[in-house]
Amino acid sequence: MDDVLVWDESATPQLPTTERGRARRFNDAFDSKLGRINLGVRDLSWADEIVLFSSLSRVNREWQHDIIPNNPWGEPSSEEDSWSSALTWRNTSNDGRLSLNITGGYLENKLDFLDTARRTYYWDGNFIPKPAGAGESGNYDNGTSPRTELNSFFVRSSLIYSIHPKHYVNLTTLFTQDRFKITNSALPVERQEGLGEPQELLKNYIGLSVESSFMQDRITNIISAKHYYQESDVVEFNAFETGDLIENSSNSIGYGDVIRYRISQNFTSNIGYEYTIRQPDQEELFGGIADGRIVIPNPYLEPELSNNFNASLEWKNQQGNLRLVSGYFYRNTEDKLFLRVVPRSGSQYINLTSTKTTGVEVSADYKKDNLKLFINGSYFSTKLKSISEESDLSQSAIGLRIPNEPYLFANFISDYSFTKLSFTKAEIALRYSVNYVNSFLISWDNNATGQATTPTQTIHNLSAVWRAPKERWSLGLECRNLLDEQAFDNFNVQKPGRSFYIKARLFLDKL
Repeated sequence: MDDVLVWDESATPQLPTTERGRARRFNDAFDSKLGRINLGVRDLSWADEIVLFSSLSRVNREWQHDIIPNNPWGEPSSEEDSWSSALTWRNTSNDGRLSLNITGGYLENKLDFLDTARRTYYWDGNFIPKPAGAGESGNYDNGTSPRTELNSFFVRSSLIYSIHPKHYVNLTTLFTQDRFKITNSALPVERQEGLGEPQELLKNYIGLSVESSFMQDRITNIISAKHYYQESDVVEFNAFETGDLIENSSNSIGYGDVIRYRISQNFTSNIGYEYTIRQPDQEELFGGIADGRIVIPNPYLEPELSNNFNASLEWKNQQGNLRLVSGYFYRNTEDKLFLRVVPRSGSQYINLTSTKTTGVEVSADYKKDNLKLFINGSYFSTKLKSISEESDLSQSAIGLRIPNEPYLFANFISDYSFTKLSFTKAEIALRYSVNYVNSFLISWDNNATGQATTPTQTIHNLSAVWRAPKERWSLGLECRNLLDEQAFDNFNVQKPGRSFYIKARLFLDKL
């Protein structure tokens, strides 16, 4: 970690003077184990395919810091166990006009997080004792050791029916039910009241679309309607005190239409409008810990409602190996879901009253023999339009770009395959890529100088894969961040510099 606080040469536990320096992450171990099995049968009289999927995993990890890396942690760790299973049934009618796919599944997840050290750490691993209280992740009296249990059930179905060679109907449904429970042995009994109550989240989605082709397939139209229902029971959480179980529900209808028009052999245009809904997920409502984020629950979250408009133009050459695409999009969104970052106090997802997003995208890809090239660039700007009277955001934030979201980025990918090598029948594939992200804000600061920003990043990557005939086995080597440039995530957390990876695969069923 570069430019972080470390002890200077004269520092002592009694006088912890600091300076800016470079330090290695020291509470950052990660260990993951996964077992997975798929069992299935095909070509039955009443099913094309039935597959049973099951997996078991365990993840042990140390946590180096909160969502923002200003204050390092020296001892927090977690242990997570997950088991999931799902059954899929797929069948197509004899005449091929009707296709049905149904999947049902269950997930059980348990996570234990431990943070009870009475210490304050610095980035070089030194620490000073805490005069009072315990824990490094928040303002707790005795630290925190939450155990979270999540049980999820889902049923998903997709039906496609051809009512005419030029007209298809697609009916999609999704039902999910999450039950969440949390206990915390480090907190006093009086502060755990309500934590043991099971919190629930139920969602039901139904989508119907009709795809039609006209004018000898020059025009394709997809019209859709969607129904969203959600209800939740979530514990209120204020100033590290649990409150009541809050009931909340929403019932929304979305719709849209997309038209694809083949103007000529070379040009194709797309234009579409959609009124869409994004419902809060279980992490946003229930809170918890994920990817370094200590998130407190918010039972009052509302679905994100958005009017979306998209338009694009595509060009292909006569040979079909060169394609250029440009597009424009517009989003007018109410109650946008946004993670408000509050270090050491627990970050929380909130609704932003009204935002507007505009953007453009351009891309090009080229293929010839064993060479493939791809390049794209995107610019989009999401700005706050208004805030509610209850919001704790400042009025000065209106008109500002939403922080922690890159708004200008580009990618380049080059692939080349060697398929006629004299010394081996295997194939060697090389890939070189560049990822560019322009500097962007990580706070609502509107000052002309001194703004907290994530710096501009240009990352080069190089990889090679050696594949046996029919891909019976493969060996891959990869170097990420080839030039060892500084790289950061959306919250200005420094990511690894130059790193190397090796991956070997062997397919027993292809030997």
